[in-house]
Amino acid sequence: MLGLSGVQVRAIQNLNDAVGEMSAVTLRLASLRRINSAADDPAGLIAVTQIEDELSALEAADHGTDSAGAVVDVADSALAQVGELLRRIDGHVVSAAGDTISEDERAALQIEVDAAIDAIDRIGRTTEFNGVNLLDGSLGDGLTYVLAARADQTARLDLPVVSRTSLGSTAARLAELATGGSLNLASGNIAQAASVVESARRQVASARAGLGAFARFTLDSSREVNAAKQVGLTAALAQLDEVNVAAESSRLVRARLLASTSMAALRTVVDRRSAPIELADLLGP
Repeated sequence: MLGLSGVQVRAIQNLNDAVGEMSAVTLRLASLRRINSAADDPAGLIAVTQIEDELSALEAADHGTDSAGAVVDVADSALAQVGELLRRIDGHVVSAAGDTISEDERAALQIEVDAAIDAIDRIGRTTEFNGVNLLDGSLGDGLTYVLAARADQTARLDLPVVSRTSLGSTAARLAELATGGSLNLASGNIAQAASVVESARRQVASARAGLGAFARFTLDSSREVNAAKQVGLTAALAQLDEVNVAAESSRLVRARLLASTSMAALRTVVDRRSAPIELADLLGP
């Protein structure tokens, strides 16, 4: 700064400060964030990062809740079909108990019972969600979901096993009602066959009730709690990091005014190799 007066030196310093302030304010207005680097507010950056991490975890938990809800819907729909098949089997068992029914009619009813039992097995084998079989027993203890912001805050969804060998009473299973079984419609053990079907229907109803309870009391409550947390955290994040557009716009106007004033003090300074200094030359395109 050889050859410059004290006034001109101060004007250059003021111009540098104004340009720096304009750059910082422009970045804040463009990002709508008060903290764009650690230098802006070190302590605030830590708080903002923690809140953003928790919001991200809550968003992941919401996805887990939605996935669990979809599994519940698929499994419940499949169990509803099994319940309807068991109702039809029960009706055929009752029909076969009559003394006036012919052997041909009983045989026809047995064909339908066999078809219904096959359909129950098929539902158990093929009911799946996202490539995961739900009702064939392959899940063991069920499915575990993270429904909150912490990985250790989990909930387990228990799912039943649906097959002719899993449904029934402690005395006999549904498989015994099929052709060749000890409780087929021609066996004469109609009362026990009816008891087995009733037990199977209670199993299915109980499993559906469990799914409904999980959806209502676990998933719905998790959604409500997570939503309340997200509202609170978003409000806190806004207080920490949201830009006051009016205040920043005022700072930008003030910085531009300071830059213009500083340039006015420098207009008489001419570089030996160039034209008079212009503000646009210092600020760039």
